[in-house]
Amino acid sequence: MTTTPEAAGPAAGASQLLKGIGKIDGDGFKDTTRKGEVVFVYAQPLPEPYAPGQYPRVGNTGYSASTQQYDFAPATVDEAREHIEARLAAAADELARAKKLTNDLGKIIHDMTVAQQAAWIEWQHGKGADAAMTWIHNGLAGPGFIPDEDEPYGKEAQAWYDANRADPFPTCFCGRPSNSLWMGKGFCSNAHYEQHRAEVEAQKKEG
Repeated sequence: MTTTPEAAGPAAGASQLLKGIGKIDGDGFKDTTRKGEVVFVYAQPLPEPYAPGQYPRVGNTGYSASTQQYDFAPATVDEAREHIEARLAAAADELARAKKLTNDLGKIIHDMTVAQQAAWIEWQHGKGADAAMTWIHNGLAGPGFIPDEDEPYGKEAQAWYDANRADPFPTCFCGRPSNSLWMGKGFCSNAHYEQHRAEVEAQKKEG
């Protein structure tokens, strides 16, 4: 018995998958549609408001397209399967890239830590501090990470770290980068922390 390809009907509560074929050539800027281009979207009208100049659209928040740009028809079962398999393959590739990136970053962090340990060993048990600094220098010079002394805080170790760390504290009220945190506010020195805390205590007494 032969059968004809059936449209990919929606499961309970799901929207039907549509196959769209581009019917215009867009301007290449806001509209990158090309004649004959194939897209797949779900038969789910997106509610207004649309972006300025955007046509009414169908799809979902992840991907949508317009009937002004594409001719839509229900996707066949085979087309839906191929589309889903392609999406799964793309997701698997992206996951593999993310895992490789995580692994590479882990190796970089590991090697940086081992280099610092080697510097400490050189300082304590080898040729001293100057020789130990060679480990630090080489690790920074190779990728071009030697700090520029003309950069802000380029000659202040603590302030440089405070300003350039991955998640810096809020700036101190004096405008300098902070190295301590109290009640959501950052402070560049113990003196400024004590000053602010005294002001808070005084306000409490007045209140």
